[in-house]
Amino acid sequence: MEHEANSPAKRRFTDRFHIRVLLRLLALALPIWAIPQILPKLGTAGTAYLIASLLGFAGLGFIVTHGVYLVTAKDEFQRTVHIESILWSIGVTFTVTTFWGLLETFAHIPHLGALWICPMFVVFMGLAKRLVRLRYK
Repeated sequence: MEHEANSPAKRRFTDRFHIRVLLRLLALALPIWAIPQILPKLGTAGTAYLIASLLGFAGLGFIVTHGVYLVTAKDEFQRTVHIESILWSIGVTFTVTTFWGLLETFAHIPHLGALWICPMFVVFMGLAKRLVRLRYK
């Protein structure tokens, strides 16, 4: 069994992870700070659709990076830990967003923008990966 740190698939995944984090930070920073400054000056809805589409591709890169890792990883244990982490993160993200949506509807709490769902998923995945690894120790 090859060690996770020595795995070529893991090294490629880690390299792509840094690029993905940078794209995600840009995807968060652009709508929060830049778009309110730029869009009124441009004045077109088409520009907003274009920017939103470009930012959406960062999410697609996230999915592709994980898919490539799962296909190229040779260590089945590491692949299983990764898959379990993804599944737990999907479940927790789904539960939290559903609960928040119900509170928005019935308790009139502030709206949770869809922009925050991916970062929430990433945080839950990091926590899930640590917990899944602890279970196997």
